Amino acid sequence: MRAKDRVRRALETLLDDGRRDAATIAAHFDSGYRQWVDGETLDFDGFVAHMQALDAALDSVRVTFESMVEEGDQVATRHIVDSVMKDGHTGRFEVIAIFGVGAGGILSCHELTRQIDGRGEDRDLGSRKA
Repeated sequence: MRAKDRVRRALETLLDDGRRDAATIAAHFDSGYRQWVDGETLDFDGFVAHMQALDAALDSVRVTFESMVEEGDQVATRHIVDSVMKDGHTGRFEVIAIFGVGAGGILSCHELTRQIDGRGEDRDLGSRKA
């Protein structure tokens, strides 16, 4: 599977499909996964905690890929995330990310998340862990 197809499938599974349990995450992300997002650093367990925090906050999510470029084992994306919180509020985020992909799954992500629309208290959704 091409690196960009692997990234697309992972994000669609976790975000659009809402399958954010540890087993699903492990099927797409290497156990040594590291993510640097908006000044925060997450290891694999921190990423699982982030996905659990999203589960607690979100009712639904839709990711739309605006651009995706693959070069070797690196994939750069610009995608929009539209979300509906459990309390009915909505949010929209622009995400610019560079993923490293290996045989065991996604290895790393350097990400910047910018809130386009929504409540100020939801600004941290790109890195929220609790």
